[in-house]
Amino acid sequence: MHLDVEKYVYENKNKVNKKYYPEIHLAAPVGWINDPNGFVYYKEQYHLFYQYHPYDTKWGPMHWGHAVSEDLVHWEYVGVALVPDKAYDKDGCFSGSALVKDGKLYLMYTGHIIDEETKQIRQVQNIAISEDGIHFEKYRNNPVIDERNLPEVFSISDFRDPKMFEKNGKYYVVIGNTDTKNGCVQLFESDDLLNWTFKSSILSDDERLGNMVECPDFFTINNHDFMICSSMNYFDKELKQTIPHKVWLVEGTFDVDNGIFMPNNFMTMDSGMDFYAPQSTEGKNGERIYIPWMQRWSNFYLPDELKHNWMGQMGLPRIIDIDSKGVVQQSFYPTPCIPTTIIKTRGKYSCSSVGKIVIEEGSNFSCINLSAKDEMIQIYPDKNGYLQIDFTNVLQKN
Repeated sequence: MHLDVEKYVYENKNKVNKKYYPEIHLAAPVGWINDPNGFVYYKEQYHLFYQYHPYDTKWGPMHWGHAVSEDLVHWEYVGVALVPDKAYDKDGCFSGSALVKDGKLYLMYTGHIIDEETKQIRQVQNIAISEDGIHFEKYRNNPVIDERNLPEVFSISDFRDPKMFEKNGKYYVVIGNTDTKNGCVQLFESDDLLNWTFKSSILSDDERLGNMVECPDFFTINNHDFMICSSMNYFDKELKQTIPHKVWLVEGTFDVDNGIFMPNNFMTMDSGMDFYAPQSTEGKNGERIYIPWMQRWSNFYLPDELKHNWMGQMGLPRIIDIDSKGVVQQSFYPTPCIPTTIIKTRGKYSCSSVGKIVIEEGSNFSCINLSAKDEMIQIYPDKNGYLQIDFTNVLQKN
């Protein structure tokens, strides 16, 4: 255990203002969190690590927080798994992934290093290993991937977020990168998770990836190959504007033996305002589950502004699947799975109408001072069909 940071968390978690603290969305006990990391099912539990700065509600030197759950509804904080305490990660333990091998849990993460004199940034990939899923020991020969493994044309300053996977009896990892102009993903292979060789650069020279790819992911569903790419500074030609952060779900064909991924379809993974850096895992029943960070960079951080001593939370888990119509995303939870006692809101509400309201197709209505307190809003479509609800909060000042 990392006693100093655990002592700080223990002494400060009760100072968190719970007014807006989530009930079922995973959040840290105190401090800042962002990207989900190391999402895995191991020893009869789901483990989710996350980028964590316990000492502030703003981004800072990254640690790895750690929570476990049996049902992806109830989460238990179990401590800080990684702290930036080595020369190869001294300025942050950035995002990464988990993989089970021979009963042990392996983490691969990016070590963020800033040269004290030149301020040059290096990002390298490191391994930590656990036999119980709680206590991790960093590999003595870290880093396992650095600039010696990377062709010179690519950036060592923006080389992060490794996602490991196993395919055809070998281990692979995809890592976000850039050639300083276009975003791309680097592919490495290994026989033992400790010794890695460069395989190829994939998804390069595609303007949809912007100028940098973060948090790449790879998985296969029913013989269909997919990648997730969180792209930075993507220029949308239809909107004629640059999108700072966009998440793509890319369906394609992966010839892993030759290191070639042929994309067939780029799909927007989510069109909401607070969705970034999703990471997936295989669930206990073989389904493909992912969890995103329910935030985006440069957005308004309300709990931080209000000095509530916490900031950031994860989105609820979703399942990606394929049916006769194509790729589908759905909630991980069947409706009865979440007890009504779990979903609670705070405050009081008043509304311009009370009781049953019939809403015509394509119409809108307004609520005055709408909040909630232990009440339930039920929405029933009058026939089978598509239902979309958009909420707009308009503040008027006289």
